[in-house]
Amino acid sequence: MLGGTRAQSSAELPTPPSLDITEVTHHSCQINWKALGDKNIKYTIQRRKDDTIENVYSGFHNETLASDLESTTGYYFRIKIEFDGKEGSKESEWVKICTTKPPVGVGDLNKAIKRDDAVKLRTILTIEKNVNLDTVDELGFSPLMAAAAYNAAECLDCLLEYDPDLDLQNPSGKTALMLACQSGHEEIAIRLMDEGAGVEGGDGSTPLHWAVDSNSVSIVKRLIEYDCDVNALDANSKWTPIVRLASVTGAPDVAKALIDAGADLSITDDEGKTPLMQATINNNAKLVQVLLENGADPDFQNNLGRSARDMAIAFDKNLVVAQFNAVK
Repeated sequence: MLGGTRAQSSAELPTPPSLDITEVTHHSCQINWKALGDKNIKYTIQRRKDDTIENVYSGFHNETLASDLESTTGYYFRIKIEFDGKEGSKESEWVKICTTKPPVGVGDLNKAIKRDDAVKLRTILTIEKNVNLDTVDELGFSPLMAAAAYNAAECLDCLLEYDPDLDLQNPSGKTALMLACQSGHEEIAIRLMDEGAGVEGGDGSTPLHWAVDSNSVSIVKRLIEYDCDVNALDANSKWTPIVRLASVTGAPDVAKALIDAGADLSITDDEGKTPLMQATINNNAKLVQVLLENGADPDFQNNLGRSARDMAIAFDKNLVVAQFNAVK
């Protein structure tokens, strides 16, 4: 039955809608379908390559982007419908698409860039007049991103002569500057910032969020000099750079650089966790010491009413407990 009435069996399911597959590129395609009348119908888009079937999307919307596809490759897609929470389903026929070749020159450019072969790079750019530097390869790297990630300084100089988009984002939302910062490539990062690369971020995170992964105090300080916000919230994780640091790498010297620049130790994530709580969970006694010395509250409670001190005791983090006892 349609019109919002929950059906009892798959026999009552309507015919699955047809798939409209458009915008097929070398690594993705857009898939749309017409929503059926029953709000309880869940849609699952399945992808088949060779003998492997995997779900691309499952939910209640009527569109999705299938990404991470291989170039010049055939794929089959179909839609499966089912009543949410009920057994049984119906599937459409498979629809075949073929991905395209990568944009001319991008793959060759990135191969040269990974070797920092500026001579080869310049040769390609001279011959291939229509190469688009603002596209990405199958791994999600534009030429500028490849230069940043692989520390290809000579190739970076060559690319900048062609005025690429400094703030282009790859499918995961990272810019060339973010990749340079994450990899610890300070000179590349400085050059990009000098050329005007944005420090405010792309996917909600900022280059500073990724710089903490490199454990490079110098890169962190450079970003701060370029006015990167030390308390910016990642739109997805709701982490500030110092919360990310406490959660991922935990380098005390990087934490001190952030704190000296004004990092707020009281900002919490969606669960109410502070940097001190993350450091406690990770049993990072040295980072805990730095945070306590700079005013972090061991008795501040998260959304569940538990403090960092509570966590240290509950999880037998004895080194951290000792740090807390020292500031009683």
